[in-house]
Amino acid sequence: MALEARHLDQVHSQPSGYWPVAASGLEGSRKPHPSHTTAQGSPVDVEVGDLRSRGGEHLKTTIVSLTEDTIRFLVEGVDTAFTNALRRTMVSEVPTMTIEDIFYFDNSSLVPDEILANRIGFTPLKTDLDSYVLPEECDCQAELGCPKCRAVLTMDVESTGDTVTVYSGDLVADDPNIAP
Repeated sequence: MALEARHLDQVHSQPSGYWPVAASGLEGSRKPHPSHTTAQGSPVDVEVGDLRSRGGEHLKTTIVSLTEDTIRFLVEGVDTAFTNALRRTMVSEVPTMTIEDIFYFDNSSLVPDEILANRIGFTPLKTDLDSYVLPEECDCQAELGCPKCRAVLTMDVESTGDTVTVYSGDLVADDPNIAP
């Protein structure tokens, strides 16, 4: 099975740093927009420019650990809906390389090709994204790309009778700088 990965930059319709929160102190008695409510349906009471939870506490973040690749921090004073929105935004804003095109040479497993492709497509790849360009921006203009715009990964797993579990570590990249 040959796998092809491309560098994907996600385009978002909302500007970076946008948070759908309701402004308190507005005149009138308008109902908040559904996106301005918590998962339980109660309005989010956040003042613009001063992030506060419904209880009036200020948003407080504490950095627990910081390395070149990772930051661990604690967020206090906000509800779960806000922290989940923060998590979703961080995940969507991080540029990633993912597996996009999958070519099967022989799949004798009980799992259909489409299901395998879906699962494999969610495998994040660790690499230096600066060393790759988007296929649309590459000067090679080849349908299958070149080493500057595509990476090739292969998986060769065989079962001799017993059930075999396949892991992302079974993917082998041609580029030694790529790791699933």
